[in-house]
Amino acid sequence: AKPVLRSGGRTADQQAVVSARQQDNQLLLSVGATQALEDRGFGLKLNYDPQALRYRELRSAAVAGEAQVQETAPGSLVLARTWSAGSGADPVEVVFEITGGRPALDIVGGLVLDKDGELRSLQITAPHIEVLPDQFSLEPNYPNPFNPETTIRYQLPALAQVKLVIYDLLGQQVRTLVDQAQTGGFYRV
Repeated sequence: AKPVLRSGGRTADQQAVVSARQQDNQLLLSVGATQALEDRGFGLKLNYDPQALRYRELRSAAVAGEAQVQETAPGSLVLARTWSAGSGADPVEVVFEITGGRPALDIVGGLVLDKDGELRSLQITAPHIEVLPDQFSLEPNYPNPFNPETTIRYQLPALAQVKLVIYDLLGQQVRTLVDQAQTGGFYRV
Protein backbone atom coordinates (compact mmCIF):
# COMPACT_ATOMS: atom_id res chain seq x y z
CA ALA A 1 0.00 0.00 0.00
CA LYS A 2 1.21 3.51 -0.78
CA PRO A 3 -0.97 6.06 0.94
CA VAL A 4 -0.34 9.74 0.30
CA LEU A 5 -0.87 12.29 3.04
CA ARG A 6 -1.73 15.79 1.84
CA SER A 7 -1.63 18.78 4.11
CA GLY A 8 -4.85 20.77 4.29
CA GLY A 9 -4.95 23.78 1.99
CA ARG A 10 -1.68 22.90 0.25
CA THR A 11 -0.88 21.91 -3.28
CA ALA A 12 -0.24 18.29 -4.17
CA ASP A 13 3.51 18.90 -4.61
CA GLN A 14 3.94 19.39 -0.84
CA GLN A 15 3.10 16.10 0.84
CA ALA A 16 4.33 13.33 3.06
CA VAL A 17 4.47 9.92 1.39
CA VAL A 18 4.14 6.64 3.27
CA SER A 19 4.80 3.19 1.84
CA ALA A 20 5.07 -0.25 3.40
CA ARG A 21 6.78 -3.46 2.37
CA GLN A 22 7.44 -6.83 3.90
CA GLN A 23 10.98 -8.19 4.21
CA ASP A 24 11.33 -11.57 5.89
CA ASN A 25 9.42 -11.26 9.20
CA GLN A 26 9.53 -7.48 9.19
CA LEU A 27 7.19 -4.72 8.10
CA LEU A 28 9.21 -1.73 6.86
CA LEU A 29 7.29 1.54 6.86
CA SER A 30 9.01 4.27 4.83
CA VAL A 31 7.98 7.86 5.54
CA GLY A 32 9.28 10.82 3.57
CA ALA A 33 8.31 14.16 2.11
CA THR A 34 8.32 15.29 -1.50
CA GLN A 35 9.08 18.87 -2.50
CA ALA A 36 9.64 19.62 1.19
CA LEU A 37 11.90 22.67 0.77
CA GLU A 38 9.26 25.02 2.17
CA ASP A 39 8.22 22.92 5.17
CA ARG A 40 10.29 22.10 8.25
CA GLY A 41 8.83 18.81 9.44
CA PHE A 42 5.90 16.52 9.98
CA GLY A 43 4.50 14.17 12.58
CA LEU A 44 2.30 11.09 12.36
CA LYS A 45 0.44 9.05 14.94
CA LEU A 46 0.21 5.33 14.14
CA ASN A 47 -1.93 2.65 15.75
CA TYR A 48 -1.37 -1.08 15.24
CA ASP A 49 -2.25 -4.42 16.81
CA PRO A 50 0.55 -5.24 19.29
CA GLN A 51 -0.31 -8.94 18.90
CA ALA A 52 0.53 -8.74 15.17
CA LEU A 53 3.38 -6.18 15.15
CA ARG A 54 6.17 -5.20 17.52
CA TYR A 55 8.05 -1.91 17.05
CA ARG A 56 11.79 -2.58 16.67
CA GLU A 57 13.70 0.49 15.50
CA LEU A 58 13.85 3.67 13.48
CA ARG A 59 16.33 3.76 10.60
CA SER A 60 17.36 7.10 9.22
CA ALA A 61 20.06 8.15 6.80
CA ALA A 62 19.07 11.74 7.39
CA VAL A 63 21.90 14.16 6.80
CA ALA A 64 19.89 17.20 7.83
CA GLY A 65 17.40 17.24 10.67
CA GLU A 66 16.17 14.63 13.11
CA ALA A 67 13.74 11.75 13.30
CA GLN A 68 12.30 10.23 16.45
CA VAL A 69 9.74 7.60 17.38
CA GLN A 70 8.05 7.30 20.73
CA GLU A 71 5.75 4.49 21.78
CA THR A 72 2.93 6.21 23.64
CA ALA A 73 1.15 2.96 24.58
CA PRO A 74 1.18 -0.66 23.45
CA GLY A 75 0.09 -0.52 19.80
CA SER A 76 0.50 3.24 19.41
CA LEU A 77 3.46 5.37 18.43
CA VAL A 78 4.27 8.88 17.26
CA LEU A 79 6.83 9.61 14.52
CA ALA A 80 8.34 13.09 14.26
CA ARG A 81 10.65 14.22 11.43
CA THR A 82 12.23 17.69 11.22
CA TRP A 83 14.79 19.28 8.90
CA SER A 84 16.45 22.61 8.18
CA ALA A 85 14.85 25.14 5.86
CA GLY A 86 15.77 24.49 2.23
CA SER A 87 17.35 21.08 2.91
CA GLY A 88 14.41 18.80 2.14
CA ALA A 89 13.58 15.61 4.01
CA ASP A 90 15.25 12.24 3.55
CA PRO A 91 12.89 9.32 4.17
CA VAL A 92 12.99 7.42 7.43
CA GLU A 93 12.10 3.78 7.93
CA VAL A 94 10.12 2.48 10.91
CA VAL A 95 10.82 -1.23 11.43
CA PHE A 96 8.26 -3.60 12.95
CA GLU A 97 8.62 -7.32 13.63
CA ILE A 98 5.64 -9.30 12.33
CA THR A 99 4.58 -11.50 15.23
CA GLY A 100 1.38 -12.99 13.82
CA GLY A 101 -2.11 -12.37 12.53
CA ARG A 102 -2.80 -9.70 9.93
CA PRO A 103 -0.24 -6.92 10.37
CA ALA A 104 -1.87 -3.57 9.77
CA LEU A 105 -1.21 0.06 10.63
CA ASP A 106 -3.68 2.90 10.90
CA ILE A 107 -2.45 6.46 10.49
CA VAL A 108 -4.78 8.25 12.90
CA GLY A 109 -3.35 11.76 12.80
CA GLY A 110 -0.74 13.96 11.25
CA LEU A 111 0.75 17.44 11.39
CA VAL A 112 3.09 19.43 9.18
CA LEU A 113 5.42 22.16 10.47
CA ASP A 114 5.58 24.95 7.88
CA LYS A 115 8.39 27.42 7.18
CA ASP A 116 6.86 29.95 9.62
CA GLY A 117 6.82 27.44 12.48
CA GLU A 118 3.04 26.95 12.26
CA LEU A 119 1.54 23.49 12.76
CA ARG A 120 -1.12 22.47 10.26
CA SER A 121 -3.12 19.27 10.15
CA LEU A 122 -2.59 16.70 7.44
CA GLN A 123 -5.57 15.32 5.57
CA ILE A 124 -5.05 11.57 5.49
CA THR A 125 -6.28 10.12 2.20
CA ALA A 126 -5.22 6.47 2.72
CA PRO A 127 -4.93 5.86 6.45
CA HIS A 128 -4.92 2.03 6.55
CA ILE A 129 -1.91 -0.08 5.59
CA GLU A 130 -2.18 -3.87 5.61
CA VAL A 131 0.46 -6.38 4.59
CA LEU A 132 -0.36 -9.93 3.54
CA PRO A 133 2.12 -12.57 2.38
CA ASP A 134 2.25 -13.17 -1.36
CA GLN A 135 2.77 -16.94 -1.07
CA PHE A 136 2.25 -19.89 1.26
CA SER A 137 5.24 -20.47 3.52
CA LEU A 138 6.18 -22.83 6.35
CA GLU A 139 9.35 -21.80 8.20
CA PRO A 140 11.67 -24.11 10.17
CA ASN A 141 10.86 -24.39 13.84
CA TYR A 142 13.11 -22.64 16.34
CA PRO A 143 15.08 -22.73 18.53
CA ASN A 144 15.16 -26.49 17.73
CA PRO A 145 12.93 -29.54 18.07
CA PHE A 146 14.81 -30.93 21.09
CA ASN A 147 14.00 -28.02 23.41
CA PRO A 148 10.93 -28.33 25.67
CA GLU A 149 9.28 -25.56 23.61
CA THR A 150 9.60 -24.61 19.97
CA THR A 151 7.92 -22.10 17.64
CA ILE A 152 6.67 -22.78 14.13
CA ARG A 153 5.81 -19.84 11.85
CA TYR A 154 3.75 -20.04 8.68
CA GLN A 155 2.15 -17.62 6.23
CA LEU A 156 -1.05 -17.76 4.21
CA PRO A 157 -1.78 -15.33 1.34
CA ALA A 158 -5.52 -16.11 1.46
CA LEU A 159 -8.15 -18.20 3.24
CA ALA A 160 -6.95 -21.82 3.44
CA GLN A 161 -7.56 -25.06 5.33
CA VAL A 162 -4.52 -25.60 7.57
CA LYS A 163 -3.48 -28.85 9.22
CA LEU A 164 -0.22 -28.85 11.18
CA VAL A 165 0.69 -32.19 12.76
CA ILE A 166 3.72 -33.32 14.82
CA TYR A 167 5.10 -36.83 14.18
CA ASP A 168 7.76 -38.76 16.10
CA LEU A 169 10.81 -40.42 14.54
CA LEU A 170 8.79 -43.57 13.84
CA GLY A 171 6.23 -41.60 11.82
CA GLN A 172 3.50 -41.87 14.43
CA GLN A 173 1.28 -38.88 15.03
CA VAL A 174 2.06 -37.22 18.37
CA ARG A 175 -0.08 -34.07 18.29
CA THR A 176 -2.23 -31.94 16.00
CA LEU A 177 -1.38 -28.26 16.48
CA VAL A 178 -3.78 -26.73 13.94
CA ASP A 179 -6.69 -28.21 11.99
CA GLN A 180 -8.98 -25.42 10.78
CA ALA A 181 -9.63 -22.86 8.07
CA GLN A 182 -7.60 -19.68 8.56
CA THR A 183 -7.66 -16.31 6.80
CA GLY A 184 -4.60 -14.89 5.06
CA GLY A 185 -1.93 -13.64 7.44
CA PHE A 186 1.11 -14.52 9.51
CA TYR A 187 0.82 -17.24 12.13
CA ARG A 188 2.92 -18.96 14.76
CA VAL A 189 2.30 -21.87 17.10
